[in-house]
Amino acid sequence: TASGLYAQVTPTDAGSALRENKKAPQLPTSLTPPVSVQAAPSPNQAIETSDPKEVRIYVRRYIVPANSAVTQGEVDLATTDYTRRWLTFTQIRAGFDCVRELYRSKGYVLANTYSPEQTMKDGIIKLGVLEGIVEGVDVKKPAGSGTSISADAVRDRITAAQPIGAAFRVQDAERGLLIASDLVKSPVTAQLSAGKAMGATRVDIEFTPPPAASATLSYDNFGNKQSGRNRSQLAGRFTTGLVDGDEVELGYTYAADLQSIRAGFSLPIGNDGFTSGLSYSDVSYDLSGAFTGFSGTAKELRVNGSYPFIRTRSFSFYGDLIYSLRDLENTDVTGMTFPRTLNAFTLGGRIESYDDALGGGMNQIGLNIVAGSSTVDNRTQVLGVYLDSQLARLAEGSYSKIIFTASRLQHLTDTATMLFSLRVQQSGDNLDSSEQDSLGGPYGLRSYANSEATGDKTAVLSVELRQPLFTGFSAKVFFDQGWVKVSNDNSWDTSSAANSYSLNSAGVGFDLNNSLFGMPIRASVTYAHSVADNPALSAQGLDAEGSSARDRVWFQLEARF
Repeated sequence: TASGLYAQVTPTDAGSALRENKKAPQLPTSLTPPVSVQAAPSPNQAIETSDPKEVRIYVRRYIVPANSAVTQGEVDLATTDYTRRWLTFTQIRAGFDCVRELYRSKGYVLANTYSPEQTMKDGIIKLGVLEGIVEGVDVKKPAGSGTSISADAVRDRITAAQPIGAAFRVQDAERGLLIASDLVKSPVTAQLSAGKAMGATRVDIEFTPPPAASATLSYDNFGNKQSGRNRSQLAGRFTTGLVDGDEVELGYTYAADLQSIRAGFSLPIGNDGFTSGLSYSDVSYDLSGAFTGFSGTAKELRVNGSYPFIRTRSFSFYGDLIYSLRDLENTDVTGMTFPRTLNAFTLGGRIESYDDALGGGMNQIGLNIVAGSSTVDNRTQVLGVYLDSQLARLAEGSYSKIIFTASRLQHLTDTATMLFSLRVQQSGDNLDSSEQDSLGGPYGLRSYANSEATGDKTAVLSVELRQPLFTGFSAKVFFDQGWVKVSNDNSWDTSSAANSYSLNSAGVGFDLNNSLFGMPIRASVTYAHSVADNPALSAQGLDAEGSSARDRVWFQLEARF
């Protein structure tokens, strides 16, 4: 154990190896909302003034047909200025317009009002309403586009939200189009055309289904020094054709002393946007350098479900439920093993929204509540220098944590944008390494390694200015600030090492998005510098992975085919 104010260089373990091989976080990428349905323009409101010599009729109430998309009470409220008084024909027409505007304010943008043949009695005017009934949905799939997604599957998503025979409503049509877009993973376009019946409409849909299979090959230095910084990754996806929208994902990661495989299967259930998934990850590693002889494995099984409770062009809210089962095992240089099992449930919510503030921006907000339990399988073994057995005891049992994320991509100029991102983890328990968070890495404080500043409580704030330089090539400058509390209960620690501290970094980066022989390629390089001193260095001035460097360069090359 370290002494004084210094921490020790810590080895990678099964939990951190699993955590560091997770997918990159999803951040806002576009300022433009997805598909939309164009609303019909609102008519000019009729002018109430009229010639005093015009014929006037006493109007007590406007009545809409039964089973209308609006209630009679809403009509009464909308026409208050044109009831219980003597009105000219111009003013009566203005009352009709008020009802039409009521429909359109509720999303029924094709609705029109008219006066059917009638004999007025007791000041009652009966309105005829053409609500814009959807007569049919016609889906056009490009010829030769494969069979990965059928036209019927797209039509079913749209009609589940916007039923045939119901009045056309913008919010319902948008939900159907967006859920269909989620299914095909590309925009779905819609045009309205006149139906055969008076006032009816047809919805004409076009979409391009995704390829039945695709793959990504990448090379980066996002790994850990103790098991291999440079990583090669191959990931692929394909559809089985059993269910429209199902997907199999396979992935393999190789580093000098680490290998990871991942397999997953996801499929939509029903036509209203619910998706479910099952995945399995297996990571094995051997450590080098000062920790030669240490090794471990990490296996995780995950079951998840997600549902879009709100899905519109400008605002969406998703609910997520995840169950994970982890089997982690560390082996020290003497051959002693430290196996443990974790079960965890995650209840989460995600928001995506677009707005026009300060020129426009996209927002993403997420909140996950995690509750689980950790069991040490052979807690009678003494782990020696590898892991403190007292810490293992404190990390055993039930635990909970909350993860909050927020990000915004802000428009600055016609080309420049600013990205703000925040990630906070809070817990009242001592967590297993697989549940802890770290400040460092290419998605955190970029001048530090993945394993730097790992703890039970963390917060990372990043600000990034992005500027395209020419087509497919952009530059960025950034500043990262982070805070960590290593252990909620550090009574087991006999050293005086800092248990809570802050770090920061700043730097520049460049991103290239282009194609080679028709194959999309992406390359990125990032340089980061530690602005302030690291208070958690070892007595020898080394950080968590045994380095004294204050500068770091990250790179990534990726090809898709």
